Amino acid sequence: MSRLDLFVNRITAQRDILNLIAARRLLPETGAILEVGLGNGRTYSHLVDSFAGRRIVVFDRAVASHGTSTPPEADLILGEISETGAAYAKGDAAMVHADIGTGYPEKDAKIQAWCRNLRSIC
Repeated sequence: MSRLDLFVNRITAQRDILNLIAARRLLPETGAILEVGLGNGRTYSHLVDSFAGRRIVVFDRAVASHGTSTPPEADLILGEISETGAAYAKGDAAMVHADIGTGYPEKDAKIQAWCRNLRSIC
């Protein structure tokens, strides 16, 4: 399968899961949505539309998003997620969404290990 097909499948599945969570109201009534990795802001934009009125806190190393898809400064935490995520530890996350990775298994293994530990942060 081509890398383009892999990307389309991943993004379609991501959107479908987020839509299902929103449509079935599967999140607790309180708590922020944490978005790990802002990127260009497409998923953040979708979260804002799908979970209107919910606080969405975004973590990334730097802002590279489209201007219309950039969170307010109060909801944007910049730096290395291994440090900023631990500093955020408030215990009030309703959901953590992470679409991060490099496509290199040895690098992504470290990211996946960190993501498995998110339960202790949120």
